[in-house]
Amino acid sequence: MKKSQKILSCVALTLMSLTSYAQGGWINNGAAVHISNHTQIRIGEGGVTNQNNGRIQNEGTLSLDRDWEQTGSTTQYTGQGAIQFDGDGLQQLSSSTELHVANLRVNNGDRSHNGSIELGNSGLVLAPAASITNYDAQHYIITNALGQLEQQVGAKSVVFPVGNASYNPAVLSNAGTPDHMVVRVEDQVWEQGTTGQAATDDVVARTWHIDERTPGGSDVRLTVQWDADQELAGFDRGQSVVSDRIGTWQSAAATAARPAQHKSG
Repeated sequence: MKKSQKILSCVALTLMSLTSYAQGGWINNGAAVHISNHTQIRIGEGGVTNQNNGRIQNEGTLSLDRDWEQTGSTTQYTGQGAIQFDGDGLQQLSSSTELHVANLRVNNGDRSHNGSIELGNSGLVLAPAASITNYDAQHYIITNALGQLEQQVGAKSVVFPVGNASYNPAVLSNAGTPDHMVVRVEDQVWEQGTTGQAATDDVVARTWHIDERTPGGSDVRLTVQWDADQELAGFDRGQSVVSDRIGTWQSAAATAARPAQHKSG
């Protein structure tokens, strides 16, 4: 099958049809593109490159099977529409500057082990009114490096559907001043919190890195979830504690951990 690339350069284009289809990829090389509300654009077997001061205003749905790449400090993506990743393999979302996406979807259809978002060293920041839906033990935010998931947390419990090799969500509520919390998970416990030797016994082999954007004023309740096979030798589920490290390890009173009920939403 012959593939083709659609290239737009130095033109203004408004897409108003109900459904459009392009195969092989779309390169926006400096054009101003407006995708109207209710319009669906699908890039079959290809991705999108937005470059050279290109401007895409998306009020509809832009679906792609491959990567999204945006380069240039003045290249823009705006609008309240959706970017939808539909591919059956790994897809990348990359930008040389901060990228604001009003509606990001990962549509894996019936592919049971696709549909997660891997952060790498990039962060995923949700606006205060934004939410994450349809997450479960096969579909979650993978914090495989330094990238973190950031959400605003107030009195209502907020699920952070994160994990690395497996799904290890955290649930936070904040009885203090609402604040943006950042969370990532590592698949080990380090002697000094982030450095030193990895623990080999007496702990759950998971570290939840949690921080607040504005120091002070928070009163956080935290629930974390792990699987039985992540408990190292000597760990006593009936005498569980959550320990944090700010200079030295600090532990709450021991209590019994309850069997996990996988958080999904």
